Amino acid sequence: MEKPLLLVREEFMSDLADLINQSRLPFVIIEPILEKFLENARGAIKHTAALRCRKSTKFSRLMRSSAMKNI
Repeated sequence: MEKPLLLVREEFMSDLADLINQSRLPFVIIEPILEKFLENARGAIKHTAALRCRKSTKFSRLMRSSAMKNI
């Protein structure tokens, strides 16, 4: 059974905070690392959204084409 998303999120946040605290790195070093991570995550989100949009558009065209053949 999968954990609820909110619980997974809370565990992730806790684990990340623990990792940051245990690293003993100064926040001036941690901040650019997290900014780069966020930048990469945003890029992945945009890429995934673009792929879904293309797939949806192809599916819509296929459905319209199929519907036209049945007329």
